[in-house]
Amino acid sequence: MRKLIVSIFTILVITSFHSCSFATKEDKSPEVSTLEELITANKVVQVEERDSTVMHTLAMLDDSLYYSKRQLYIYQSSATGIGKKDSSKYTVKNEIRLKNVYNGKIYLSDTVSSASAILMDRNHNIILNNVFYEAPSYLTKRLVDSADMGNGFVAIEQQAVSLGKELPEFDESIVYKWTNGRLPSMHKMFYYELEGQKFKSIGSECYRINSNPKYFYQARFGILKMK
Repeated sequence: MRKLIVSIFTILVITSFHSCSFATKEDKSPEVSTLEELITANKVVQVEERDSTVMHTLAMLDDSLYYSKRQLYIYQSSATGIGKKDSSKYTVKNEIRLKNVYNGKIYLSDTVSSASAILMDRNHNIILNNVFYEAPSYLTKRLVDSADMGNGFVAIEQQAVSLGKELPEFDESIVYKWTNGRLPSMHKMFYYELEGQKFKSIGSECYRINSNPKYFYQARFGILKMK
């Protein structure tokens, strides 16, 4: 009975979607390159590639500073043979980096336990593993004291710049396909123009990340720059 109800609901949803603006449409600009094609042609540079195989957060902290947190699975060596990994025994850690989006300079790089909190204040000072790193160079560091902890530090993600400003569009987005699951999922195609270059972004929107119009972010590919 439950499967029947789900099936009926799914049919009704699909019928409703296909009878309105959620219906699939043909690509309006087949001659325009996709973002992936521009990356392959080296017309768009991946400043920081997003790792889609693991949990990977990329976030701008100001006009030039950005934060990368990539989840790592550290497997233990197997007792059955040298160099073999035991897939059932692993620890989860996070690779943390603070970098400059313009020149790629790394200010802070560490691999820490997944339970470790990364804290930042409004001046971009960092607390990580009970060590205070002083902005902007992060070269000066010391052990944390009680005064530091009461000084406006929050989780670093809360200091991230909001990526709410979408790139200029030369045409309205379309729904180009649906995929089936427990509920149908809608996939969209977006049409953008940046620095005189038109392109299509499949599945994910593109957002400005700072005051430089050449730099932008897309969830699949990461932080990008138009040449």
